[in-house]
Amino acid sequence: MRNGLRIAHLNIRSLVPKFNRLKPEVHGYDVLAISETWLNAQISNENLKIDGYNLIRLDRDGRGGGLAFYLRDIFDYKIIDTSNNSEQLWISLRFHKLLLTIGVCYRPPHTPCNQFVDALEESLAGCIQESDHVYCFGDININLPNMESPSTQYFQSMLDSLTMFQLIDSPTRVTQYSSTLLDVIITNDKESVTNCGVKTLQLSDHDLVYCTLRHESENIKPFTHTFRDYKDFNHDELNNNLNNLPFQEIYYIRDVNRKVSFLNNLLLGLFDKPKPKAPWLTDNIKLMMKLRDRAKAKFRKTKKNEHWEYYKMLRNWTNHSIEREKRAYFEGVAVSTDPKFIWKE
Repeated sequence: MRNGLRIAHLNIRSLVPKFNRLKPEVHGYDVLAISETWLNAQISNENLKIDGYNLIRLDRDGRGGGLAFYLRDIFDYKIIDTSNNSEQLWISLRFHKLLLTIGVCYRPPHTPCNQFVDALEESLAGCIQESDHVYCFGDININLPNMESPSTQYFQSMLDSLTMFQLIDSPTRVTQYSSTLLDVIITNDKESVTNCGVKTLQLSDHDLVYCTLRHESENIKPFTHTFRDYKDFNHDELNNNLNNLPFQEIYYIRDVNRKVSFLNNLLLGLFDKPKPKAPWLTDNIKLMMKLRDRAKAKFRKTKKNEHWEYYKMLRNWTNHSIEREKRAYFEGVAVSTDPKFIWKE
């Protein structure tokens, strides 16, 4: 893994007859996600064994479908139970002290788009809370370049609500009469991906999609970057404070340099004075609040019991997280070496 963690996905449309041709390709990746394996309980892992890799699989009850991972056996991993009815398989593993969650999903063409996207959103939302970074691969059977499609719009809206990104921008299934982008790579950390793309293997009517995660091998010295947060800036309050500043005092100062210093301190003091309304509201909690509110809005629209239960779960997660962060914040204030800090806050 000198060049990072290499991950790929292929909709293979039946693994067994193509297994011998797939084996050489597997060794080019640390994780290979596969959809439409078409495996069943009568097919043993021994018949699909590749040296140096673990096979993790989720077979469909019935014909077709099925998901799998080939994962290098140097990784310890954990299978994550998403507890929904869509075809998804999720694992978590450690990579350079980071906890990564990697998933593979498949939407059969007959499955309603909204049903699939809602189930995927639920899984992604849970994984975001438990992991440092999330990566999801799969064939969603939505032609993403068609922005006029309600399915594309619904899928993109879901990604936007989670602040996630779809990285593939080239067609992944090309026939004599069509060219569509159906296979995706989704992540909440696109900056960690050094390259991604599409590769034709001639093993399926789908192309392989791949990416490489950045390998942080250097010991980078930490540094502190301070800045003023103007997100909640109150312009009316600023104007009132400006009117109350004792600018006239500058006439009693003779030295020019001290006049400049006095004026700078007056003006800078205006911007340093406002304090954040709730400093314990971290970016993670704000995301949870956003997910909670979106879930509540969805329940109001559908009145479905499962949407209500999903909203309650997010609401409880959010409330507990806020209490935890608030407690940690004030404990930090209490042990501050500067007593004035408590009163400033």
